[in-house]
Amino acid sequence: MLTNRLRKTVHKIAFYILSLLCTNTSFALPDGYKDRYIGDFRYGLFVPPNFDPSIKYHLILYLHGYTDTTSWDFQWYSEEFQSKFPTLVLTPKCLVTYTDGWGNSWDMTESYAMKMAFRALDSTLKYYTVDTTRMHVCGTSMGGFGTFYLLARYPGKFASAYAICGGGNPATASLLKNTPLWIFHGDADPTVPVSSSQNIFNALLEAGSTQVRYTEYPGVQHNSWENAGRESTLDPWLFSQQLGSVHGNPEPVKSFSGALNEDHKPVLKWEPPADQSTEDKRIWCYRIYRDAERIAVLDKDSLAFTDYKVADDTEYTYSIRTVNYFFNESEASTGIAFYVRPAALKRK
Repeated sequence: MLTNRLRKTVHKIAFYILSLLCTNTSFALPDGYKDRYIGDFRYGLFVPPNFDPSIKYHLILYLHGYTDTTSWDFQWYSEEFQSKFPTLVLTPKCLVTYTDGWGNSWDMTESYAMKMAFRALDSTLKYYTVDTTRMHVCGTSMGGFGTFYLLARYPGKFASAYAICGGGNPATASLLKNTPLWIFHGDADPTVPVSSSQNIFNALLEAGSTQVRYTEYPGVQHNSWENAGRESTLDPWLFSQQLGSVHGNPEPVKSFSGALNEDHKPVLKWEPPADQSTEDKRIWCYRIYRDAERIAVLDKDSLAFTDYKVADDTEYTYSIRTVNYFFNESEASTGIAFYVRPAALKRK
């Protein structure tokens, strides 16, 4: 005979099971996703349900964060995405018992999980038609460190990459500089210091990289993947990249103008170029320059910028360039000069 306590426990378990059975499809694995194994090593592989071996597919390798082995809820599996970028999605699983995780670019020793991930990659390339000039890698947190490791260990293997709240060894910048890369981090991250991304970004610029973008989210802690996931151009940018491709430049902005606001700060405004009819002319972002120094990178939907970091009694000249998905810039706009009045004059 069941005790009251045991009866309540059984009822709770039954309710939980029933709730899973009655829940919507958010718990269902997407068509085409399967867990696979190499020995006891598990990895996920998504193959589009309408897979056509006569087509060469993109492949994305995703490296998850610590303990976060869930990988069946990505937008990459959707019909809408697959109609634009037919893609295989490889998601190896790194258990917490693998104490060296995905590895990092300070210690270039290949970790067990990374070794097995590459075995899974080799198997995928063997049995499926993949365009090896369109392979992409990305990672979050622990996976962000693994992404920098991969780019340093296998320079030129991946067409593009992004890393969220991770970090890389600045000494490896020369190995990474030719891979299109987008780095994300929250400036209030208590788990992985924002300097981990800042340092590798600055090292890449010093190494001469022209294909790196850095986005830092003010006030965001160790969850900047939420912000990065809302970047509308992230996927189109990532999957537009191809090894060996050559691209032209976009058109410059229209109607670049400026004025001083009531606080005597320069306010810039512009209109996007009219011609964005081709892949090369499509705008990804804008770069703002003050006295020939880049001071801001703005999304393609931005049409204004206020410079709050100006000194009194100083003259500045601003220009703007459009940037396409391939980091190619337009010609600079005509410069606009401002004189920021001394503080004493502002009060009059």
